[in-house]
Amino acid sequence: MKPNSGSSIPMKNMLLLTVCFMASCHEKIKSRTFNNDTTLFYPASSFIENEIKDVNATPYFIYKVIKQNNIIDSTPVTLMTFNTFAKKFVSVNITDPHIKKYYKETIFHDGSTASIIFSYATDNPDLPVQSETIMLNDVSQQVKRLFINKKLIAGDSVIFEKLSWKANESFLINRIIHARGIERTEETMIIWNNKNDKR
Repeated sequence: MKPNSGSSIPMKNMLLLTVCFMASCHEKIKSRTFNNDTTLFYPASSFIENEIKDVNATPYFIYKVIKQNNIIDSTPVTLMTFNTFAKKFVSVNITDPHIKKYYKETIFHDGSTASIIFSYATDNPDLPVQSETIMLNDVSQQVKRLFINKKLIAGDSVIFEKLSWKANESFLINRIIHARGIERTEETMIIWNNKNDKR
C-alpha cells in the first residue's frame, strides 16, 4: 500500500508556522516601542554634566574606594580619574531620538522616601542601558539619586554595570563580569564631598 505522502505536508507546515511564530514573538519582545515623540524624558545627562562641572571647578578632595575579592582599598585620585569614571553615566543618553522610543516612562510619588521617581525601562536586550531611575526631592524638585543598569558585551565577556550617583557627594559603579563561565565582581566608589567625612 502506497504511503500517504500528503499527510506529512500539514506537519511540515505546522512546524514552519511554529518556528515563524516563535521568531516573530521574539522580534516583538526585542523591538517593542513606545510613542515617546512628544514625551519629555527627565534630562538625567544634564544633571550629571552639571555635577561633573562642579567637581572640576571646586577644589574637592577626591578619593576612590575599590572593593574586590573582599579587599577594600582607598586612594586619592585626580580630576582626570574622576572624569574617566564619571563618563560612564553619560556614555549613553536615552533621550536620543534613535533609542528613546524603546523606553517606557513611569512616574510616581514615593511617600516613604519623600521622592518623585522617574523610571525608564526597556525590554530590548541589545541596548546598553536597560533601565534608568531618577529620584527627586518632592519639595525642592532637586535630584537626590540616579540609578542606571547597563549590559555590555566585550569580546567573550558579558558585563552588567549597576551605576548609582548621589547628588553633590559620590557615585558608585558595581560591575559583574561573566567570562568563560567565571563571574567576577568589581565595586568602585568615587567620593568628592562626603558630608560625613570630618577631615
